[in-house]
Amino acid sequence: MSQHVQWSLQRSQAERGSPRELRSHSQRLLAYLLQEFRHDSLAQYHIDSRGRRGRPRRPIAFVKSHASEEHSREWSLVHQRLSISHISRAVSAAVSNHRVGIDIVDGQLKLSDGFARTWFDERERVTIGDLPIAAFWAAKEAAYKAHCRCDTFSPRQWKIVTVTNDSRFEPDVINCRVAKHRDSNPSRWAYVRIIRRAEFVIALATATANPVLEEKLIPSSFSTSLIESAS
Repeated sequence: MSQHVQWSLQRSQAERGSPRELRSHSQRLLAYLLQEFRHDSLAQYHIDSRGRRGRPRRPIAFVKSHASEEHSREWSLVHQRLSISHISRAVSAAVSNHRVGIDIVDGQLKLSDGFARTWFDERERVTIGDLPIAAFWAAKEAAYKAHCRCDTFSPRQWKIVTVTNDSRFEPDVINCRVAKHRDSNPSRWAYVRIIRRAEFVIALATATANPVLEEKLIPSSFSTSLIESAS
C-alpha cells in the first residue's frame, strides 16, 4: 500500500514570530495543504492543535464543504492524518492518509557533542556517524509525532536504528528507521525521510507497528511531494 505524504514549508512572516503567531501561521498552511490534498480549493477548514488546558496536541481538522446546501452545511471531522512544526523563521505542515509526523530544524543548527551524548546512546552515535546530529533530533521528533498518543516526548526512548544515505542518487535525502524502546524492547516503529535544504532540515515520518513490513515495504512505497504555497 502506498504511503504518500504531501508537505509544505513557508518562511515565517516575521523574522522571529511569537509561538502563537507561528502556530496560527502553521494552521493556515495546513488548511491550504488539506485543500490541495483533498482537491477541494473552496472548502473551509478549522484546525485544532491545542488540547486540554491549552497544551499542544496532534492537529485535527474540521471541514465545511462548499458543495453542501447552505442551510445544511455543518463542520465534519477530517480523517486525514496531520502534523505541523515551526521554528522562529519557518513553519511546515504535512498531510497523509496514514499516521504522519513532521519536524523542522534550522539548517545551520550545530548541536554539541554533549547534546549528542545526552540524547543519543553510543550505538546511535555510531550509526549516525558524521551526519549532522540535528537532522536525527528532528527524526526522533517526527517519529514521536507520527505515533503521538498525547504521551510525553522522551528522546532517549526513541532510538535511531538504521541510517541510509545514498549520496550518489539523493544527496539531500537521508532515510532512517526509528524505534521507541520500552524496557529495552522496541514497541513502536517509524520510517523517516530527512530532507536537507540550505536553510532548513525537514524530517517526515510514517508510523508502523510491524518492523519487518516496514523494512521491506515502506521504503519503496513511502513517497513525499512538496506542495508550493504562496507566502
